[in-house]
Amino acid sequence: MLTPGFVEGHAHMMAGAMWRYPYVGYHDRIDTDGKLWPGLSAIDDVISGLKKAAKAMTVAGEPPEKPLFAWGFDPIFLPTERLNRRHLDAVSATRPIVVQHSNFHLLTANSPALALAGYTRETNVTGVAKGPDGELNGELQEMAAMFPLMRRVGVDFRALSAHLDSIKAFASIARQTGTTTMTDLHAELPDKDLATLFATTGAADLPLRIVPMLGAAMMPPKEVGPRALELRAKATDMLRLGGVKLVLDGSIQGYTARLRWPYHVNGAPNGIWVIAPEQAEELILEPREAEAPNASDHDHAHGHDHGAAYRSWSTTGGYLTRADLEALLNGPPAGLFRFKGRIALKGGGAVKAHLVGRLHELTPCDAAPTRAVAIGLAPAFEPEAFRLRWDRIVSPTP
Repeated sequence: MLTPGFVEGHAHMMAGAMWRYPYVGYHDRIDTDGKLWPGLSAIDDVISGLKKAAKAMTVAGEPPEKPLFAWGFDPIFLPTERLNRRHLDAVSATRPIVVQHSNFHLLTANSPALALAGYTRETNVTGVAKGPDGELNGELQEMAAMFPLMRRVGVDFRALSAHLDSIKAFASIARQTGTTTMTDLHAELPDKDLATLFATTGAADLPLRIVPMLGAAMMPPKEVGPRALELRAKATDMLRLGGVKLVLDGSIQGYTARLRWPYHVNGAPNGIWVIAPEQAEELILEPREAEAPNASDHDHAHGHDHGAAYRSWSTTGGYLTRADLEALLNGPPAGLFRFKGRIALKGGGAVKAHLVGRLHELTPCDAAPTRAVAIGLAPAFEPEAFRLRWDRIVSPTP
């Protein structure tokens, strides 16, 4: 019996390549070869798994300074204290240990790893977390804090997505769930990577259509539109190009998302702007010249929560109105505009698609869904955030 394939609207190409590293997540997972990795339900289990991985590296003759990288960890499901550098120091006092959280917005590292990045108690960088005693607790939040360490331990998310084997592993994950279309939401898409993608997706044996989205913050604002249009012109049926992704804030379960009342819970600091609002406005409002007015573009604004999403829907902190949109469309000559996450095109009667993704909470009294529909926005909700995480987010582990 044939059934329609699923469409995965929020994925990342590195998902296949991550299985090169040990998995230490809470939920059971099946890797690209069909092997079941049981979930780890306690900190002690995570530490035990990391010790086994570190021992395997030693037995294999890996030098003691070679980093151990693991992934999939989600502390909100574990009933004890939050993973910190002292836990990981117990794994090894010499080998750098880095544990990437499942949301990929945070990681936890041991002392040798933090030293690689030059982080100390004197470090004053947003996202470099400290304990009540002022010492580093090992948690790094968001890419600005994580990148200096990731670079030094040799984990490059873009490179993980660019190889032929990684793309095939990505397709293998899709096949396991009956998914025939997958996004790659935040891709650099240099020409070298594109050549590999075209060759792979053009093969008859790849069971997957891939929809990469160009990361807007990876280049100067004036270059985003022309590059998106250039990519769109190269798109094929199996490799859909031309979309743009803008990451505004962090992760709800990592407490780095930007939340408004009443969802800003437990007294934690109110999140991190991954892109400063002023910079986001520049990225969004920068006009682009459009070469094909009737072509179909798509823009995806990552707003994990309604705090960031509202920011992405407005220019001054209020709502976008139909007049705002009409002013854009009826103003300058025909051209492509990205307005607070929305792509709109004047000319040929075409209005481009917009999505505010990973949106979990909307305040009913704000009439936000009605506002969104009125100006043509498409909020995307993720039900699993409520089903799997919300109770843990409201009442986190100590």
